[in-house]
Amino acid sequence: MTSFWGMEREDASGAKWRLFARGSPESRTFEVTEGKETALDIGEALVSRLSVGPGPGGYEFEVTLTSKWEERVILVWRNNTPFAPKLRITNADGTYDKMVQFKPG
Repeated sequence: MTSFWGMEREDASGAKWRLFARGSPESRTFEVTEGKETALDIGEALVSRLSVGPGPGGYEFEVTLTSKWEERVILVWRNNTPFAPKLRITNADGTYDKMVQFKPG
C-alpha cells in the first residue's frame, strides 16, 4: 500500500510553497479518535541528495528531495517546480572550475 500526503505554506512575500510526497507507510501508523487531535509525523525535515553514476556519455547526476521517512518529495513554488540546481565542479589546484546547470530528465 502506498500513502500520499501534501502540505502548503506561504512565505513572507505571499508566495505559496507546496510539498507532495508518496511513500510506503509500513512503520507509520496512527490512530484517529473522535473528538481528539491526531498529530501526523510528516513534512519537514527534507533532505536533498545528489547521486552520481556512470552514464552513456560520461557521468549522470541526479538530485532528489526526500522526507525523513525516505518518501520522494516534489516541491512546488508559485505553481511551478523551482529551477533545477547548479553544480560547481573544481579540482584541487583550481585549474578546472566549471558550473553545470541540471536539466530535467
